[in-house]
Amino acid sequence: VFEKDGTINRRYYELAVLTELKNNIRSGDISVVGSRRHKDFDEYLLPMEEWNSIKNKDTRLAVSISFNEYIEERKEALLQRIKWISENIQSLEGVSLDKGEIELKRLEKNTPDEAKNYSKSIYEFIPRVKLTNLLTEAELKHENITLVTTRVIKKLLKTFSRSTTGHAKIYML
Repeated sequence: VFEKDGTINRRYYELAVLTELKNNIRSGDISVVGSRRHKDFDEYLLPMEEWNSIKNKDTRLAVSISFNEYIEERKEALLQRIKWISENIQSLEGVSLDKGEIELKRLEKNTPDEAKNYSKSIYEFIPRVKLTNLLTEAELKHENITLVTTRVIKKLLKTFSRSTTGHAKIYML
């Protein structure tokens, strides 16, 4: 990011900022207000008032709301599966029991050569495009999309706000 004379290289700085921004948006640490794909995690949850009214009623969930009941159900299901495997281990293909350990044979690759060749031919149709050219074209087609400049990054950084969960939010420009 720094030049030999100690100044900051703007392009590398922008790249570093955008890379961190992308990583934080993907991880969910930063949400984008107005986005369906990168919205705040809390928006997926039921409101607390609605949950309080529902939790004591019949929830129609496939599992129990009680942690202890759920764990007991899972333990019972696991024990049933272990019992079935121990009774049928000799008839299972690619599975063997050796010195008390279950061994699984590696699966062979099963992709036909025709499918591999077809996949390669499809990828040849996809043009290689530079990101800068794509951004320029998007800017020309849509007024609300702008090229990444120092001003845009500064504006993005100024629009961060903290939600109640402590995650940063970005407002769509």
